[in-house]
Amino acid sequence: MPQLFVVTNQKTVRAIATKVLAGRTSASTRDKAIAAIRRANPNLDLDRLSPGAVVVIPAVTGLRRGADDPVGDVGDDLAARVRDGLESLSSAAELGEEQRVADKQEAQALFQSAVLKRLSSAEPLIAEYVEANRARFRQDDVEAKRQLGELRSAAAGWSEDLDALRELL
Repeated sequence: MPQLFVVTNQKTVRAIATKVLAGRTSASTRDKAIAAIRRANPNLDLDRLSPGAVVVIPAVTGLRRGADDPVGDVGDDLAARVRDGLESLSSAAELGEEQRVADKQEAQALFQSAVLKRLSSAEPLIAEYVEANRARFRQDDVEAKRQLGELRSAAAGWSEDLDALRELL
């Protein structure tokens, strides 16, 4: 995957190659890297670079991201923030489901109480209400399971997409 390099004080493609190549790189690897960088940046004058210019660094054996790569640092920070957001979203959904289940259990306990059973036998409308709620709970169980499964699947896909996006930087 290509990376981006922001020019600071490098004036030429050779200076960039020196900055991004791993230590003790062979001359042939350096030459291949310089040629690949030139091909990846046809619209840049790589012999007269200005600070702030962004250069595409293609995947070449022996290349590494520099320690002072501001684009990579921002990409790492952004990826970490998005991952934190995904984890928060998943946690909130799980907590919401736990609360829904607790509320359902509380209502079902009420439906089983002697007082409500007595009222239901005296008033058919209350019995209908209880049965309608029991049916709704069953529907909610199915729907909640489906939605949580979709959220987990989507979060896993988003995480994979984030990894792929991060590789571009």
